Amino acid sequence: MLQFVAKLNDELTLELNTIHSAESDTLKRYQGSIECVKDALNRLKSFIITYEFQDTNEEIHFFKEIKPELLSKLIYFVEILNIEIKRPIGSY
Repeated sequence: MLQFVAKLNDELTLELNTIHSAESDTLKRYQGSIECVKDALNRLKSFIITYEFQDTNEEIHFFKEIKPELLSKLIYFVEILNIEIKRPIGSY
């Protein structure tokens, strides 16, 4: 499980870096980031459905450490997008 999660985190980080360096529009950047994190969460969910935990400690570690780490990224990007959407348009 830890190998899959590490690979998933590496792929997610690479995709997020690509999105943030390629996209100049702030709203599209964060929308793309949200979709990227949602995709990672869906892949994690698909993996966990078929995965059998070795013991209760591994299961507890997953639900207390690993899953919240990915969910926090989703919450972060959603909040940043909401802030950017509500920001007034003005001139400098």
